[in-house]
Amino acid sequence: MFYILLIEDDRHFRTILKQELNHWFPSVLIEEASDSREAMEKMDSFYPQLVFMDIRLPNESGLELTRKIKAKHPTSDIVMLTSH
Repeated sequence: MFYILLIEDDRHFRTILKQELNHWFPSVLIEEASDSREAMEKMDSFYPQLVFMDIRLPNESGLELTRKIKAKHPTSDIVMLTSH
């Protein structure tokens, strides 16, 4: 099984992204997080192979969160998302 974590504070965008990923890759398991605290909890319990990360999050930048995730979960790949 392949696991993906979506870290995005915009609920609408997160929903659309999840629907598209489920459409194209129906056998993957996708979890969601809206902030860095929730993201780290999911990382530690879900162990996703792929993370889609928003660069701007409410309580911490996506870049800083990426550093924390890579330090603790070096095998997870991270794709940064931004509208900037």
